[in-house]
Amino acid sequence: MRYLLLATILCVGNYTFAQELDVNSTVKIPVRPHGKYAFLSTFGATDEATVAMAHMPYTEIAIFQWQQPNLVEMKPGPSYEIVFRSDGTATYEGFTSVERIGKHTGKITLDQYGKICLLLEQFESSGTPLGFEVQTSHPIVSDLTFVRRGVDVPVKRRNDSSVGDYRFWLLQTTIEWTADRIDWTKGSIK
Repeated sequence: MRYLLLATILCVGNYTFAQELDVNSTVKIPVRPHGKYAFLSTFGATDEATVAMAHMPYTEIAIFQWQQPNLVEMKPGPSYEIVFRSDGTATYEGFTSVERIGKHTGKITLDQYGKICLLLEQFESSGTPLGFEVQTSHPIVSDLTFVRRGVDVPVKRRNDSSVGDYRFWLLQTTIEWTADRIDWTKGSIK
């Protein structure tokens, strides 16, 4: 009974805290992408791929995911890292409790990378930083790291497991969905 009371107090406290935050989103994703993303809504020629890839705003996008251990089954939580690069290379490294353990390499298409860049750029330009951290009570379970073209310093955003930013979850799900469609080869890039 006291656990139920404690859970209720924590939930009410977090709900009250979340109500005080400005959670309005001004993300406006275009129905038909244009400009550097026009290739996403047309059947472009393959010779345009090199030019389009060179105009992507991010040279690298990575997600690092880890979860709390399963204390009932005494197993470590799932842990992995996915990295996509504007040159079309992709890497996946599974650490614990995932189907693919170890380092793997693959290729990401321009269309796949462009969609992720479009989503990230829209979220980053919304005026509200991507990700959500409550340091006191909720574990951080995801890191999103990206490198803007022409800037050497990577940007890191973090998200929390239970009251996180839905935009972060949407981007993370898109990255994971894309990774599931890549033909991975065991081993690292030479």
